[in-house]
Amino acid sequence: MVGLQSHVNRPSSDCLIHCSQSNRTRGEMLALIDGCIHRYDHARIRQSLGWMSPVQYRLSHGLAA
Repeated sequence: MVGLQSHVNRPSSDCLIHCSQSNRTRGEMLALIDGCIHRYDHARIRQSLGWMSPVQYRLSHGLAA
């Protein structure tokens, strides 16, 4: 739940702009948001994580489910 809350508290502004300024269906909006969350976890590298994405960091430390 904590991981989800971090995404809800700090979503990509691009994702929100695309979702809020269009006539998309609920399913299309959810797919866009899922894509933003996936990119946030898989493509966003962090210096504090040794220049790895959050998913790469968890996998390298045996923390992934």
